[in-house]
Amino acid sequence: METTPKSATVPSPSPVPASAGLPERLGAYRILSLLGEGASGRVYLAEEDAPRRRVALKTLRAAAGGSGFAARFEREAALTAALEHPNIARLYAAGIADTAGGAVPYLAMQYVEGRTLRAWMAAHAGTRGPDLRERVRLLAVLGRAVAYAHARGVLHRDLKPDNVMVMPDGQPVVLDFGIARAMGEADSALTMTGQVFGTLPYLSGEALAGAAHRLDPRADVYSLGVIAYELLGGQLPYPLSGASLAEALDQLQRPPPLALEALEPRARGDIATIINKAMAQDPVQRYPDAAAFAADLERWLDNRPIEARPPTAAYVATRFMRRHRALTAAVAVSAIVLLVATGVSVRYALSERAALAAAEARLAEREAVNEFLDDMLTRADPERAVGNALTVRDVLDGARLALRGKGVPSAVVTALEGTLGRTYLHLGEADIAEPLLGSARERARSLFGAAGAATLNAELDYASALGATGRADEAKVLLQKVQATALAPAKRPADHDLQRVALRAEGDLLIARANDGELDPALKGLAGLHGRAARQLGADDAQVLALLAAVAELQQMKGDYPAARAETERVLAAQERTLGALHPDTLTTRNLLANVLRQQGDVPAAERAYRALLEDEKRVLGADHPQTLGTLNNYTGLVLMKKDLALGDTMTADLLERVERKLGPDRRLTATAVNMRGYLLDDLGRFAEAEAMYRRSITIADRVYGEKHPETFAPRNNLGMLLMRAGRPRDAAPVFADTVRRTSEALGDGHPYTGIFRSNYGECLLATGQVGAARRELQQAVKVLDKALGPDHDRTKLARERLARALAAR
Repeated sequence: METTPKSATVPSPSPVPASAGLPERLGAYRILSLLGEGASGRVYLAEEDAPRRRVALKTLRAAAGGSGFAARFEREAALTAALEHPNIARLYAAGIADTAGGAVPYLAMQYVEGRTLRAWMAAHAGTRGPDLRERVRLLAVLGRAVAYAHARGVLHRDLKPDNVMVMPDGQPVVLDFGIARAMGEADSALTMTGQVFGTLPYLSGEALAGAAHRLDPRADVYSLGVIAYELLGGQLPYPLSGASLAEALDQLQRPPPLALEALEPRARGDIATIINKAMAQDPVQRYPDAAAFAADLERWLDNRPIEARPPTAAYVATRFMRRHRALTAAVAVSAIVLLVATGVSVRYALSERAALAAAEARLAEREAVNEFLDDMLTRADPERAVGNALTVRDVLDGARLALRGKGVPSAVVTALEGTLGRTYLHLGEADIAEPLLGSARERARSLFGAAGAATLNAELDYASALGATGRADEAKVLLQKVQATALAPAKRPADHDLQRVALRAEGDLLIARANDGELDPALKGLAGLHGRAARQLGADDAQVLALLAAVAELQQMKGDYPAARAETERVLAAQERTLGALHPDTLTTRNLLANVLRQQGDVPAAERAYRALLEDEKRVLGADHPQTLGTLNNYTGLVLMKKDLALGDTMTADLLERVERKLGPDRRLTATAVNMRGYLLDDLGRFAEAEAMYRRSITIADRVYGEKHPETFAPRNNLGMLLMRAGRPRDAAPVFADTVRRTSEALGDGHPYTGIFRSNYGECLLATGQVGAARRELQQAVKVLDKALGPDHDRTKLARERLARALAAR
């Protein structure tokens, strides 16, 4: 066994203050205390200067560098850097600090406030709380975090309660990837054959056997199962603490551990089945990965049937025979004779019958689907409708209800659930689409296997539905799993369908990163992905054009309006040529172009574009389709820019009513519509109503976008401006300071939004008498806006006027 340094983010019960012989600084980090110490290094609590934050600084002793620790230290940095998940401790930076004692490698990691899962369990030992559901919910979140690492190709290999922190809000955070390994990575340079890494009680049999090169996600699943058993049962399944490696291997071959329900009666039934499956000694009997483990826990929490089932009698018999080969040998020979004799006589009859049955099943399926569709279309016949105007939605609703009817062949349900689900999703009915697409993916798995292209496309459709219903984190985990499956080495690289699946999954993941505020890496990734997709599929392929449109949209978000306009016009020309002017993809690109025109200040051209687009979207998609409402929202913003308050009052009230009725109170477009209404009320001087709207918009936007997303900045800025107009500049100052900080961190100091918000902040500082600070902010604002928008833009002129007043002030 090898002892690794104490986790980089686990606080010591009694931190040693920096004054007690510790270094004052390491590079850019001021040392505050010692969190932990191991054979190969130390972990400090430190403070970074810019940005100002506390970090856990994990360092490597110089003496440890030649023992393999240095290579593993570098590998930990490489693997952890690829993991951006709210329940995995983040790596902020890696480097080497020059000290009097020589060069010291370090990892600057997220400092997690809280206590280890082991301490959390000890605090609740012998108590009834937290209840069983809360503990299972924690395990499901933990499983999803590990699943994220698996989807990124990373095995942890040392999952245990000491490497999990529980934050004050009850959320777990996975720590310490010090001995993690990339799947498929050859360990030979870092690990001798038979060398064992990890902590004995939590290691699977294959890990204890030293087969590091053969480990896969099921080894981490075993560790999660042991953690679950201990968390619910209060003790380890196997008493391996302090045991030798040989004793541990022998113990795992003995009868199963005490039943979990004997330790925790509330775990009787499905929960015990889930945990037993995760801890199965035979890897084949475990969950294939942490995502499947977490999914079954979530099914239990939702009172749905679980996937796991107790071992079959045949499997138990096989395990018994392996343990008692001599005892069962004679019985086995007799059974084999009978099985062979019977098998020879029926083999050919069965194969012929199976082929005939398959052909008959396919014919019956085709006839059933045709009959169902014929019935649905007949219902839409004008003569059958008795003069009533039927819409596409009417036909869809009829088909969806008919699918639930008794006697509908399963083949019909299988064939049409996915089609109906995708159609509802495109119509903006995500809540209806989600269960249809969820059922379609389950059926696809049973028909085509978990790794087939048809199944993976069904998974991607379901991920889209999850994202559209506000379950973005679940969608990302599913996207990562699909991408990893489509790119698996066992897949043929020439498989065209799998190439498309992989491209689609990667694009959706990059867009999700952009929605999380990571604009630069998302834009770079999408640009590279578009180039690869164009080479594989052709420049005018619809999927390739959609990727280029996404690139243009991120360029717009970053404030690079000339580049965004050029790319958007390029996409639009190709889509109109290949898809037509009224195709939904083309309509989306037309909306993007109108937005760019508005942001460039070309108001007449933008207004013409919005009006024409709204007419086409109402005709093609319907007046209440989310895409139509999004365009109406953008056009309403243009009306407010023109200060047409009477029209703006009508439009903002109508928009908000329709969005809330159609989408609900906690959606992205709802946050924008609420902000828009606040803007109008602000202009009308109804400050109390406007302030309530802005604060509500901020709350919704932070929840549905995440606090780093650019869409969360505008309502904050608007709130600050409102407080200024209401004569409350001192209340406005911290709002502006926070907005500038967020925008600078997310978009950079050169973004036009940062310049605009700095200009407003400078005006606020001037109103509070902070003349020097006001001048500094306004000088930066003018410099940014002059470059980003040009000297003749209204925003630039306003910033310059404000700077002149600040320079003249005493």
